[in-house]
Amino acid sequence: MTPEEQPKPDSNAEVLCAGIVVADAIASPVDQAPEPGVVNLVESVQLATGGCALSTATALARLGVGTALCGCVGRDLLGQVLLTEAASRGLDTESVRVCDELTSASLVLDRSDGERTFLHNPGASGALTREDVARAVARTQPRLLHVGGALVMPALDGKPLADALRAARGHGVVTSLDPVHDATGRWDRLHVALPHLDVICPNLTEARGVTGRHTAADCAGWLRARGVAKVAIKLGRDGAYALEDAAAEHVPPFEVQAKDETGAGDAFAAGLVYGLLRDWPLRRAVRLANAVGALSTTAVGASTALPDLKGALEFAGIEREPAA
Repeated sequence: MTPEEQPKPDSNAEVLCAGIVVADAIASPVDQAPEPGVVNLVESVQLATGGCALSTATALARLGVGTALCGCVGRDLLGQVLLTEAASRGLDTESVRVCDELTSASLVLDRSDGERTFLHNPGASGALTREDVARAVARTQPRLLHVGGALVMPALDGKPLADALRAARGHGVVTSLDPVHDATGRWDRLHVALPHLDVICPNLTEARGVTGRHTAADCAGWLRARGVAKVAIKLGRDGAYALEDAAAEHVPPFEVQAKDETGAGDAFAAGLVYGLLRDWPLRRAVRLANAVGALSTTAVGASTALPDLKGALEFAGIEREPAA
C-alpha cells in the first residue's frame, strides 16, 4: 500500500492510551472499619475517575497532547459517567467498547495518615482484547501506544499483548507500558511482551516481581537485557531510576505536601510519554515525569491536581520548548 493509499486516521490523537478504565469512590478519612450494622461518618465521599489508561490519558490531555482512549466499560451508570467525563476532558473515546460486564470500580478508603485500602472489582476492563487495541491503532494511527494496567487484563495479558505491541511497532508506533501489581504472582506473563517495548515504567515492587531482582539498577538491567529500549522505574518519594543504552542514573524527586497519591504513577507515565514524544533524553523526560507525578498528589483524586504543561515545566525547572 502506497502512502497515498494509506487510510487517513479518524482521530487527531498523538497518543493512544489502552488499558484499564475505573470509577473510584473515595471515602476520607477512614481510620477504622465500621462494626457490623453501624454507620461511621466521614468528611467526604467523592466519585473520581481512575484506572491507568484513563488517568494517564487525562494527564496527557492536560499537558496539551491529543490523546485517544481504548478500554471497556459496562452498560451501567458508572460506565456512562466515565465516558462523559473522559469526553469532557477532550479525550477521543470512540475506541472505548461498551460491554456486558460491570464497569471496573474501586472503593478507596483513605486514612488520615495517607495510607489507602482498596476494594476493587476488575469488571469490564478485563474484557479488553488484542482486537480492541488493533482496531484503535488502525483508526487513530497514533505516534505512541501506551498500555496502562498490564497484568490485570486477562483477555489481553500474555501473548495477545505481545502481538498487539509487535503489530503497533510494525506500523511505526512507539510502544510504552505501565504494569500494575499482580496479586496472583504470575509476573512472567509480561515477559513475552518485553522485546516489543520502547519503554516500560513500573514501580519498584512491580519491577521486582517481573524480574526477580531486588535493586532498581538490577531490575532495569534485566529488563534492558530482555529487549526493552528504555526503563524508568518509579521509586515513589525517592524519585525514579532511569536506564537507556549505557546511561543509568537516579533522578531525584520533588517535595510537595501530598494529600492523595492515587494515580501518581499514571501521572508520572504521562510526563514520561510527553518527553518521549518530543525526543528528549530519558533523564529529562523522567524529570518531567517526577514533577507531574508529584503535583498530582496535592489534591484528593487521581486527576484533580494534574498540571498543565506550563505549570509542569516551571515546577520541574525545565526550559519551555520553543514554539514550532
